[in-house]
Amino acid sequence: MDFTQLRHILAVADTGSFSRAAEAAHITQPGLSRSIAAFERHHGVRLFDRGRGGVCLTPAGALVVAQARMLLASSADLERNLRLFTKGEAGRVAIGLGPLLASLLLPQVGQTMLNQRPGLQVSTRVRPVAELLTDLFDGTIEMILGSNWQFADVPGIGHERLGVMPLGVVVRAGHPLTKKPHATLADLERYPGVSPVEMPVAGLGQKAGSLVCENFHILRDIVKGSDAIWRTTPWFVRDDMQQGMLALLDVPELTPTETEIWAVFPRDRSRSPAATALVQEVQAVIDGIAQG
Repeated sequence: MDFTQLRHILAVADTGSFSRAAEAAHITQPGLSRSIAAFERHHGVRLFDRGRGGVCLTPAGALVVAQARMLLASSADLERNLRLFTKGEAGRVAIGLGPLLASLLLPQVGQTMLNQRPGLQVSTRVRPVAELLTDLFDGTIEMILGSNWQFADVPGIGHERLGVMPLGVVVRAGHPLTKKPHATLADLERYPGVSPVEMPVAGLGQKAGSLVCENFHILRDIVKGSDAIWRTTPWFVRDDMQQGMLALLDVPELTPTETEIWAVFPRDRSRSPAATALVQEVQAVIDGIAQG
């Protein structure tokens, strides 16, 4: 189907005149007539009748005009959506991330994406990274945001490093261990621990009780009202520490003290412009948190 011919047909239908249609289409009248005649010959129909009152549509012409309007409108929509898609402003992107990064990053990232890219559909899955890998490889999600150690020995992935996140041990203000200049691993073992994953966590060998919960906001509230210790990032509780509600312990024996944040993709799959835009926004949010 020749879209130029369809535009010429619509111009005649809208103006009721071959001469006015030619002027509107920026083409000579003979050229316009030849374009429409070629369409009529190819499809074996007559589109217009000429009379004293001007040009009017035949039944076949009315059918063609109605369909042409929808076809050209759909074509324009497709072109517009493709332009937005290539700029990461339209389409759909699905990502997965663990509970910590979801709590830390999604509020700011979500606000920016919805405000600056309102035509983009972002879907998130929040669950442990080990469970997200299946979704990544079967195409349910396009990328995972996680810590580098969570992807050790995972084949078939590529990654983009987005930043370095500090790690530490957080307790309530006034906790007995805050009275010591340095805490030891033996000190930590005497207190219950909270974590989003099963204990022991990252070198903490708990001898006391523990509580496992994937909701970091709940973990924070529990630590505020108990003697529990929490292995997490100070970034998440920065406001609480500034308000004097939580404290960061100095534990020289405890490693690692930081972790890299990665955006992970299947190595053999093309990345959508929307995913690229999302990674850039996550990078900006991480940079802002690190500088704050």
